[in-house]
Amino acid sequence: MLGLFKKSKIPLTINDGVLEKCDKNARIVKIPDGVTEIDGCAFANCSLLEEIVIPNSVKEISYWAFDNCVSLKSVVIGSGVEEISDTAFFRCTSLENIESKSPNFIVEGGCLIEKKTKRLLTTQNGSVCVSSSVRKISDRYSLSNCSEITFEQGGKITAIPVYLNMKANEEVYKALRAEVAKNKAKKQKKADVASSAVGAVLSVLLEQAGLKQGEDEKVSVIVCKDEKSHHLFVEAEPCGLEIRLLDSRASSWKKTLPDFLEAVASGASFAELLKTAKEKKLEIAGEKARRFH
Repeated sequence: MLGLFKKSKIPLTINDGVLEKCDKNARIVKIPDGVTEIDGCAFANCSLLEEIVIPNSVKEISYWAFDNCVSLKSVVIGSGVEEISDTAFFRCTSLENIESKSPNFIVEGGCLIEKKTKRLLTTQNGSVCVSSSVRKISDRYSLSNCSEITFEQGGKITAIPVYLNMKANEEVYKALRAEVAKNKAKKQKKADVASSAVGAVLSVLLEQAGLKQGEDEKVSVIVCKDEKSHHLFVEAEPCGLEIRLLDSRASSWKKTLPDFLEAVASGASFAELLKTAKEKKLEIAGEKARRFH
């Protein structure tokens, strides 16, 4: 690393621990210990800035903090950093090295990732590889620095940021769109398989209780499903009850649902069914008299 400014010569404006502004001629900056926040746009348009060292005392790097630092090549993030804005390193198109000492952020494949949320915040320039641990591209500008992108197998990204920045490399966004489409299809297939299995379990439980999906003279049991759950609609005097059965919790409700279905089969009243559902901790989605044909 090149030489650093001496503390007395650092071209920075600092007030109450907040670094508010940097001289536009700065090339290499080691922020002094004691600074706790890098304010929004503090280094914006510092086109000559090449290296920045952020001390352990800094907790937050605000929006657009290093926006358009087109010569910035190296960033060292101190161990105390807790928050980094999605747009902090927007248009840092020369960024070759990101180093994070903070336990809250990791760098994998040239990508800066927030560990807790698994969001990709920004990237280095050139070619990057997105880790399979990433769940979300944080912002429409998060991929603006790179020129080529690949994705590890087993990726989980299923959404493209709103108002995607199409001014950046089109090939990057073409690759992202393909990855999202692949992951969404994989997720849907998995959900369909799981839903079918849950539906089969529910059918068995209904059969064991002597109930059929449909209507008879005394009791109606109608099953509908959505993307994440099955809904059991039961009619009993004087009104009906809707139970929501989350597919993801089938291992739990399949142990308690039989008692409820037994009460349904016996012709229990609405009040009795409601009491049983609550005792068995089944999710009550509706308490209205209704029929679904």
